[in-house]
Amino acid sequence: MVHNDSALDQSVNNKIGVLNDDDHIKSETQLTLTKEISIVTIQKGIVLLKNYLDSPTQSKLLETAKELNIFSDHHYCRNEKAKNIHMITLSRKDIPDFILDIYRKVINLAHKQSKSIGATFKPSKCVVNYYNLSSKLSLHDELGETGAVISLSLGNNGIFRYKNTWKKSCKEKFITLESGDVLVFGGCARGIVHGVDSIERNTGPLQEQFVGRINFNIREK
Repeated sequence: MVHNDSALDQSVNNKIGVLNDDDHIKSETQLTLTKEISIVTIQKGIVLLKNYLDSPTQSKLLETAKELNIFSDHHYCRNEKAKNIHMITLSRKDIPDFILDIYRKVINLAHKQSKSIGATFKPSKCVVNYYNLSSKLSLHDELGETGAVISLSLGNNGIFRYKNTWKKSCKEKFITLESGDVLVFGGCARGIVHGVDSIERNTGPLQEQFVGRINFNIREK
């Protein structure tokens, strides 16, 4: 189960803070070195919930991905921005209730942490991606979309790459997303240029069950 609200409030008490704009954000630079939950403001409109998804929830998400047959080449994405990525899009009515429950708790926490996220509290779809060890997602933006993005990570570490604009002078930054992490961005940061730079080998707690990274990407209207 996802941690209940009262337990979560206690877990994140005095663990909320802001990280400096380091080039590469890794687990050892987080506010806590344990598997306790921590909430990190990366910048205005971008919030990282470290270790938010506990082991039973990660297992349930993995079973959901398997039921969707995400590993099948039938779901290979042929978008030129996506290299070796499988993708399935669930409409609002097809999103499992337990994922909507995660969404509701996460978006409230993220909105409290960074008001500039500008959440609509209206989930519209869930994009499920599978990345193998050679997968990449090129830099892109989603201008025109307004609601927040809530990204749930499972499996091997994924290196999230982003910059605030397309300008060559704008510095690229990287965040290591580990299994159980949740990344939220929206509001003033909804238009960031972003992608997935690489998948790290021999990382994550689910190595015996699958190799690669699964991402549940919930989007608001």
